[in-house]
Amino acid sequence: MDRERNAVSVTLTLGNLLGSHVVVPGTGAPSLLLDRGRLRAVIGTPGGRRIPTAIAQVIVNLIDRGLGMQDAIAAPRLHAEGPEVPLDDRIDPTVFEGLRALGHHVVAGEKTPCSFNFAQPNGIAVGANGALHGGADPLTPAAAVGIVA
Repeated sequence: MDRERNAVSVTLTLGNLLGSHVVVPGTGAPSLLLDRGRLRAVIGTPGGRRIPTAIAQVIVNLIDRGLGMQDAIAAPRLHAEGPEVPLDDRIDPTVFEGLRALGHHVVAGEKTPCSFNFAQPNGIAVGANGALHGGADPLTPAAAVGIVA
């Protein structure tokens, strides 16, 4: 993101063993959050099929929970796509019990530098004062960069 708030978000993934190799002409960045036409945040992540749930959870953390970009990305996550629901093992055990009581097949998903249970988002948020606030998954070698020069 630059000082004029031009931004790009890239989703790199090895989904389907090296991606689909298809790019739709004219497409833009994967996730741009706008407020009345003004850029508020940009988010991207590798993670194959886990990308949509990770991006959605980061957005919920930013907007509904009021977290900053780093905390929104570092927060524990879940991935609900099939019959088995991986839940970040940092989540309170009572949440596991509650979801199981509702009939979900919940399993603990470990979050380590080498695990692939969850996507690894990065993002930049524009603060109320215009300052840029980056966030990167704390367990992966990544960075979110805002250029202000």
